[in-house]
Amino acid sequence: MGRLFTIGHSTHDIDFFVSLLKKFEIEALVDIRSTPYSKMAQQFNQEGLKNYLRKNNIIYIYMGDLLGARYSDSNFLDENFIVDFEKVFKKDTFLKGIARLYDGLSKNFSISIMCSELYPIECHRFGMVSRYISKDREDIKINHITKINKHSSDISLNDFGLIKQEDLENTMLDNFKISKTTLFEEIKPLELAYKLLNEKIGYDASTGTGDNI
Repeated sequence: MGRLFTIGHSTHDIDFFVSLLKKFEIEALVDIRSTPYSKMAQQFNQEGLKNYLRKNNIIYIYMGDLLGARYSDSNFLDENFIVDFEKVFKKDTFLKGIARLYDGLSKNFSISIMCSELYPIECHRFGMVSRYISKDREDIKINHITKINKHSSDISLNDFGLIKQEDLENTMLDNFKISKTTLFEEIKPLELAYKLLNEKIGYDASTGTGDNI
């Protein structure tokens, strides 16, 4: 079984970003942005990124059409027109994307899924894709490549490390001030936290806003 990571390109210099991938021995980058372009960081526009990764012997695979989270179809929206990740989990194309990830991991590839946000807790790569995988496959351990020291203004390889999925879930519970030991609630604490995160970061079809999903 290969290894699964996530990463956000943020506004990094492209050479720095590739150095990050190499630091964690990433062999394949799966782009899950619904729109694989960035006005703020044009170095991560799809064609240029794909070519640059190829020169560095890293495979680029686009799956934003499968694992992105930007929907306007009412079948995938909640009552406030926010994309409901739970509804997306039942979509055939989403499940196809997940199956492709599993296939790559079964072939022993070291894979990182990529979106735009620097911190995974602000992005659907954690709140939607990683959430589904961690619940569906306990044998797959997900590590998020991220800036560890948020208070540091430095951007160096030493400032970046790994956060496990379960540790990030604990941070999410803390952020929403939800106790893991809460009893007699209709919804489990972790499920409640993910629901609140969904409402916070999900794409708003009524305004066209949300993370680059």
